[in-house]
Amino acid sequence: MQKYKIKFEEKVTLEHEVIVEIPEEISINDICNCIEQKCQRIYDISDYIREFNGRQIDFTEDTCGETEMVVESFRKCKE
Repeated sequence: MQKYKIKFEEKVTLEHEVIVEIPEEISINDICNCIEQKCQRIYDISDYIREFNGRQIDFTEDTCGETEMVVESFRKCKE
């Protein structure tokens, strides 16, 4: 039998949905750009919505998503 150590990266893609209420004079494109550029975590979204004088009404978190496993390297273990 041979023994190997495998290093891999797991990439998970999750799709979430959020319902927001924003003032008439605010563009939804500005909100979307802010989410893409500034948010590091899904929990930051409501804070950024408030900066636009809006509010987050509902949030649905994807818990299954799609997973991709990518092997980065492997090496044979010494006996």
